[in-house]
Amino acid sequence: MLKRQYIISIYYLVCLISMTGFKASAKEYVISGQIYDIETDQRLNKGIVTLINLTDSTVMAETIDTQNWHPNNTANDYFTIAFYCNKNDRFKMRLIIEQPGYKTEKRDIEFTKDFPQQLKLGQIHVIKQSSPYSVEMMKTLNEVTVTATKVKMVIRGDTLVYDASAFRLSDGSMLDALVGQLPGVELKDNGQITVNGKFVKSLLLDGKDFFKGDPNIALKNLPAYIVKNVKVYDQIDDGIKATGSKHIKGDNLVLDVRLKKQYQ
Repeated sequence: MLKRQYIISIYYLVCLISMTGFKASAKEYVISGQIYDIETDQRLNKGIVTLINLTDSTVMAETIDTQNWHPNNTANDYFTIAFYCNKNDRFKMRLIIEQPGYKTEKRDIEFTKDFPQQLKLGQIHVIKQSSPYSVEMMKTLNEVTVTATKVKMVIRGDTLVYDASAFRLSDGSMLDALVGQLPGVELKDNGQITVNGKFVKSLLLDGKDFFKGDPNIALKNLPAYIVKNVKVYDQIDDGIKATGSKHIKGDNLVLDVRLKKQYQ
């Protein structure tokens, strides 16, 4: 009996020495990532992250994502899981993310001699248990191209309304790029605007004439992304209204740029 206990003790001692020698010759590798709800795009925590070796199904490392997301502290907002192995090893691993209330998500990773010491996976999306979809299906749905086009313009009474969001503009575009795409509108180099051949007398901003006959001030300096819509209508001035003078439709055409609420 004593001899058997002695043999077992020697066995564990040999194992311990082998493991110590392995760790000394092996390098530490770190995998990091962030767990997000794919539907709400909300950062989650308290998920259990496990790394297993697919060759023999052994658990290589395990951690709990205890990161607390904060909009002013996103740089270090990653879970980290560390493991040791020799640089020349080659095998497949599986990262398993078990987030409470969500379906288990897996990532297969191959370890080769070129494997980086710090591998950042970025956002790992998970989907709620109650969802009939998988993460891959949700990604596919999000990537589907909508072929229906927005209505670029509508006529409301005597007003022509252009929806600014229906026009494709490059980043950093100014108002002149948007106006130049409006159907029926022609913009000349001197800032002169015509709509269906009729001269626009004033360029307004939310119904007010800030530019006093010089539309280029707005055309060259107002960012297109802050525009909600552009309205074209015939503005009858107070003088004509007071005197009852004859007014020909289209004599006082204005182009009224309406801003999005947050930029007003």
